[in-house]
Amino acid sequence: MNKYEELLVVYKAPNMIAANMVRGILENNDIPFTVRSLQIPMYDDIALMHNEVWGEILVPKKFRDQAIKLIDDYCKNIEN
Repeated sequence: MNKYEELLVVYKAPNMIAANMVRGILENNDIPFTVRSLQIPMYDDIALMHNEVWGEILVPKKFRDQAIKLIDDYCKNIEN
């Protein structure tokens, strides 16, 4: 991943477990990604009370559509 590539948010994780599941999907499909936690380490989950998501998964712009399709497919499967 080029350090100057534009990164786009493809998933807003409600918690760390969901972030790790999506992370695994992207890793298994060779899609580069970054996990950006929105939490404050010293305050445990207190930041969740002020923010609706735990963190975000970002991918390079050229992988956006592929990543979103994989994540959407995964989310539909766990709902069933």
